[in-house]
Amino acid sequence: MQGIHNMGRAIPEISQTLILNALGGAMESSRKYPARPAGSTYERTNKYFDSFEVIPSGALGGRLTSDAVSIRGRHYTVFVGGDSSGEGQSYNTGHWSIIKENIDAIIPFLVSAIEESIYAVWGRMGGLETLARYGKAHFAAIGRLGGLATAARRRGG
Repeated sequence: MQGIHNMGRAIPEISQTLILNALGGAMESSRKYPARPAGSTYERTNKYFDSFEVIPSGALGGRLTSDAVSIRGRHYTVFVGGDSSGEGQSYNTGHWSIIKENIDAIIPFLVSAIEESIYAVWGRMGGLETLARYGKAHFAAIGRLGGLATAARRRGG
């Protein structure tokens, strides 16, 4: 039972580290300036680029934020990178990437990375024997059912 407790303590750290790293990748994709339009004389201020930040949030997460403000006080991130649903981008900024799409793109990789990291920690804690006996699908099913506590209750433990 000690192994389960150790695993329970390890998972939040694994998850948050991977989530923050993944959000950092989404941040880099989101704030990347597209090529300057031909003939443009506009001098970039880098306010949009500098407005991005990844913030740890709770024990298992993080947030990617951006709140670029013009010199006139107008908050304009939504007009460049879209809102939280991927909408709101201004018609003339369509060459900028949508922040939500960059976040959505990291999710499959993030899920795989977290799963693999958990299996690696489980193996270091002696769980490889259990993993070999029951298989990876067993652990995925446990996660879908609400975790190890649910699985134990179902077994009568």
